[in-house]
Amino acid sequence: MRQEYFPHDVDGDDHFTPTLGHGGDAANLAISAGGRIDDSVFSVGSWAPVTVFKYLNGAQRLFPHLRAIGLPGLIAVDRHGKRFGNEALSYHDFGGAMIAHNKDEDKTLGYVIGDAKTMHKYGIGYAKPWPMPRGYFYRTGYLVKGNTLEELAGKLGIDAEGLKATVAEFNPAAERGEDPAFGRGSTLYNHFRGDMEHLPNPNLAPVGQGPYYAAKIQMGDLGTFAGIGVNERSEVVTAEGAPVPGLIAVGAAAVSVFGGGYPGYGSHIGPALVFGYRAGRDIAKLAAERGISRIAAS
Repeated sequence: MRQEYFPHDVDGDDHFTPTLGHGGDAANLAISAGGRIDDSVFSVGSWAPVTVFKYLNGAQRLFPHLRAIGLPGLIAVDRHGKRFGNEALSYHDFGGAMIAHNKDEDKTLGYVIGDAKTMHKYGIGYAKPWPMPRGYFYRTGYLVKGNTLEELAGKLGIDAEGLKATVAEFNPAAERGEDPAFGRGSTLYNHFRGDMEHLPNPNLAPVGQGPYYAAKIQMGDLGTFAGIGVNERSEVVTAEGAPVPGLIAVGAAAVSVFGGGYPGYGSHIGPALVFGYRAGRDIAKLAAERGISRIAAS
């Protein structure tokens, strides 16, 4: 299904979901009963950049970067060492920018980079700040360290001159609390995702002295906005719009009630609660009308 509906994952190997129980079972059930997938939404998934690494026992682990990329002193760059978006956007919007930026590349990826001061104070996602030891993060492949930007770029396999040029361009404006390229730190929402005590801008600080640290990011999600097509009563509908008798879909299983937008945290949980309640109410009302005292559920 990812190959069919996710624009960046046409080969089925360019997406990593940290969401458990997210295997498409509900969609397949609805389709087998005559339903369909509705992908007429602004975004087919709620994107979340993730770092893919391994536990020491070799098992794969995914860490979703849901907040920390917009902290002062961190930047995100592509394989050419260039920034590609406002790192203080929501993970969904930043993920969308990452997908769009990589549309002509073979894989969707980027790198979150910070200097020694930033790593000491904030860490980088799963790699925690001082005084947490860092050996574990190196051994699992989550964190990469370089004493210079050139060394870091070499270890990451990205363009060193491009990275140096990006940092040289970013730093003077960041020192003033500005980001002319992408407007990072220009909204209160951006500030919420930064360090409110950092001045002059909660989201911006230069990338200063080494050593430097980085984590690779690839594309993941927290659910899908494309989903089982439903009507206003949450009844699953066929391609012709007719309801499938007795079948209801809500929450992340159904097509997004927000049309593929992401207004904030809980954008899957909220609709699941509200429309799940509505569905239960309607089922109980229908049962009462038919004189059914007990309803069997499976």
